[in-house]
Amino acid sequence: MLAIGLFSNVGMPHADVRAPSLIEMAEVALRAVMRDPDGFILMIEGSQIDWAGHDNDADWFLDEMADFDETVAFVRDLVATRPNTLMIVTSDHVTGGPSVEAGPGPGEVVITWTTTGHTSDTVPIFASGVQADRFSGLQTNYEVGRKLREILLSVID
Repeated sequence: MLAIGLFSNVGMPHADVRAPSLIEMAEVALRAVMRDPDGFILMIEGSQIDWAGHDNDADWFLDEMADFDETVAFVRDLVATRPNTLMIVTSDHVTGGPSVEAGPGPGEVVITWTTTGHTSDTVPIFASGVQADRFSGLQTNYEVGRKLREILLSVID
């Protein structure tokens, strides 16, 4: 099965007004691909995190991060019920060079920025499910792709 879901010609509205939400789009996509008896690969992208970083817009950035975090939690809970499923969460780069500091009041934060471009910062990689241990520690982005290819080829053979 091959499917693609595009919900806008250019970019989706910000998370605080987006409809459908990222989690709603993920739910629909998962319902569709989970019916395939041969398995599936699903990429869910929180792309507007990048856009907010380019604009150094802290409120937009935090809204997008919260939306993405909620979606990751939903998918993680689903993966926990499927023993032959692997979930990987990572990024291809950091945008804006955000630094989060304690704000003036309890529970408040202040985000400062170092650039409006991409940085060379290391990005985290999180994995859960089958063969998740292959994605621990520091890795280059090409290693992640190579390992995914190896896993896919082992399943196909």
